[in-house]
Formats: sequence, C-alpha cells, structure tokens
Amino acid sequence: KRPMCDQGQWVHIVVTYDGKHSSISLNGHVVAQAHLCEFDTCGGILYPTSATPLVIGAYDNVITGKIQGHVGSIKMLRIYSLALDAETIYRKSRVYVSLYSSAVSDKTFWVAQTSPASPSLTSAHVSSSTHIQVSGMFQYGGVYRCEFKNGNETAVSASAVLSECAGDMCFKLELPVPTWRFGHKATHMGIQERKAGSWNPVWQRACMRAGCGYVPPLVRPSSVPAFLQEGVRMVTGNLVKFTFTMPSALYRLDEATRQLQVTHSISSVFGAAGSHYFVQDDRHFLLVANYWDGQ
Repeated sequence: KRPMCDQGQWVHIVVTYDGKHSSISLNGHVVAQAHLCEFDTCGGILYPTSATPLVIGAYDNVITGKIQGHVGSIKMLRIYSLALDAETIYRKSRVYVSLYSSAVSDKTFWVAQTSPASPSLTSAHVSSSTHIQVSGMFQYGGVYRCEFKNGNETAVSASAVLSECAGDMCFKLELPVPTWRFGHKATHMGIQERKAGSWNPVWQRACMRAGCGYVPPLVRPSSVPAFLQEGVRMVTGNLVKFTFTMPSALYRLDEATRQLQVTHSISSVFGAAGSHYFVQDDRHFLLVANYWDGQ
C-alpha cells in the first residue's frame, strides 16, 4: 500500500475529535475518518488525573517505558480546544502551501527570535533603503533573498550578503529591504534560496548554536532551560510579520504657487489609530492616521 506521505517532503496534518468522529486531514483534505464508539456520541476526552507530561515529537510509551522519537522535522504545532471544520483546515493548510514542493533540509535554515534580534527589523518605510540582518545557517556561496508577501502582493529583495562564515557555512545574511508598492501593509516575511534555477523557501526554525544561547542536552543541568539568554526562548516557527509604513500629512494649498505644502505630519502607528491635535491661525485641526493591514 502506498504510504500516506512522501519521504523528504513537508506535509500539513490535522487530527480532530468532535465528540463522535476522529479524522485525519493531509494538506487540507480528509484522508481517514472513524466513529470511535458504538453510541451516537462518545463523550469528551479523558485526561489522566495525575501529572502527565505532554510530549511533542516523540511517543512516550508508559507501558513499556520506552520513548519512540519522531523521525523527521516539525516546523510548527498547534493544539486547539475545539474540532476545526473542513473549511478552516483547508484555509490553514494553504498558509504553507509553498513548502509542499520543497525538500526538507536541516542544514540550511533561518531563525526568528527576539534576542539577539533576528530579523533585525520588523518594520520599514515603503521606500526605505535600509538593510535587514537575519541569523541562521546558510551555505557558503549560496544565493539568498528575502520575500515579503500579503495575499497576492509580493516584493523580493536583491541577493543577500553572507557573513560570519566558518568553513562551508555562514551564520548571518544582510539583505536590502525592497521598495513596497502597495501602501501601508503588514506582510509575512520569508527567506528563499536559489537552487537549480528556481527560488525555494528556507526553513525557519530554532537556532541550535551556542551563540544563540542554546545549551546541548549532554551539558545541560536538569534545572537549566534549553535556551539561556533572556528573549532567546522566544524562538518561533510562526510566520514573521513585517510592516511597511507610510506617514500621514496635512497639506496646505499655497495660493501664490498653487502647490501643496506639508504643514504637519504624523508617523504611522502600529495596530491602532494615531491622532494629533493643534491650532493654527485660530483654526483647530485634528490630524488622524489609521490603516488596515489586510490581516
């Protein structure tokens, strides 16, 4: 029988229980479903009354006392308190659809964390000429770029400059932030690598180097967390939001030149409206800036 998943490829798997049926969805489509009891409803999930560890990436067999590890890689895991419906499962499976055609690689990846910051910026002006730095492990001599995406709106950077190299690996990218032509938007950011003439997404995962604050298991006391530095524990596989901003301004028409002149400006405010009140020539003005980021 053909296996459910192809070896070496990313897949999106959702397992649900709705009180009656349990189902498995693969890449947004149900591939297995079963009625778990002979009654109309089977009831809620029974949890152990004693303290029991929640294990992700391994099966802790309490009967045999052995732990069977997951052979593969896990990008992200979420646990919900309700059974997701088919429409929600399919929509969530489309978020990472670009990964399905990409081979799994644990040698090349980039890191999203707060300290040290990676990426070094999470916002920029739409026409900014600034640069952004990203940490991770990258192939020496490889070609990388950054992609910013909001729905069908996309911008990509020029090729990155690699630094902090040792042997055939480099640990930092510096990329120019591209011009964003779609106004004030919150985008999702990702790194791509050029291979065999095409651009492929680079895995975003936790950094397992001492320089990132990671402590290997063999030298880690039981009371010490895997990541020591404050903030480094906030490594994530979630999509990274990068906001492109635009300033708002109040203009005055110059009667002599018939040109618009900026009299007051207000910087963009994240996540809410911004306002500024002032009086000029005995006239009261309320300058308001707001935006919708499409999320």
